[in-house]
Amino acid sequence: MVRKNMITAFLLTFLLFTLAGCSYGWPAPDVNLVSQMPEQLSGTEVFQKIEETHIVREILARHKNVQENAIYFDKQGNVLTSIYIYADNEIRVWENDRSYIDIQYRDGFYSYDPDTMDKVVVGFGIEGMDEKDWESRMDAPLEFISDGGEEITEMAESDDRITLTIVSGADAEFYPEEIKDEIEPGTKSICKMEVDAETYMIYEGETYLQKPDGKELKVGEFQFSYDVMPYEPSEEMLQIMNGTDKTVILIANPGTEQEKTYVRSCGENGRLLVMLPDGYEKLYKDEACTQESEPSDENGERTLYTVKEP
Repeated sequence: MVRKNMITAFLLTFLLFTLAGCSYGWPAPDVNLVSQMPEQLSGTEVFQKIEETHIVREILARHKNVQENAIYFDKQGNVLTSIYIYADNEIRVWENDRSYIDIQYRDGFYSYDPDTMDKVVVGFGIEGMDEKDWESRMDAPLEFISDGGEEITEMAESDDRITLTIVSGADAEFYPEEIKDEIEPGTKSICKMEVDAETYMIYEGETYLQKPDGKELKVGEFQFSYDVMPYEPSEEMLQIMNGTDKTVILIANPGTEQEKTYVRSCGENGRLLVMLPDGYEKLYKDEACTQESEPSDENGERTLYTVKEP
């Protein structure tokens, strides 16, 4: 679907290199500490544990919520952007300092990109689309961790934390335009992260690029927090969420045993968007499903129809 592909691409642009490699100004590990690792796990095994526990459902089995704050830098070391991610059992949030926001609930989403939108998109699907999407994200990592090509080069334990250094090849496709020209053949993506020695929950880390000549370029830093204050939408967003200036009544498969009605409303600064699953191609303005509807963002109530194609 267009909306999800768009958001996925945007997230990957800024997030994919967060945990794929990292270490900048960290003390060298004490090799004697490696022998103290619980159950004598190797670095690769510890990393696998991190991958397993970083699934949203697994995180929320231990904590009531999770929050990530990340900062990314350009090649001069200036802040390029900051990102906030939050998840609990009711809501998922992704925001950046450029006013981009994506909020997901079990029954729909709210999305706003100031570069391409003049209003907040209020999206909802039919036939359990939103619930399926929610469940799939619950079974996915909170954020990208691995593409399978990583090497664990250092591991150490101190007190109740484990520090890992993870190295992989740097792929320019996953980096912002501002630093792509710094990536040449042989450039490595390095990440050093700290995790809980018992639960393998991630605490914090740093990422950087290492060029073949040894030059290092800091890319970002991130921090995870657990059991924090619950996320609260802004007053402006609540007005859109709770508003009734615009209403869409969608009737799927009218006149059949499969007929079902869906209703969604929003405030004036929202734009209602119907998401159709496979098999449903168009929205219509008549019950016979012969006249295609035209886009409209006017206040008031609209009744639309859709039918599953044979």
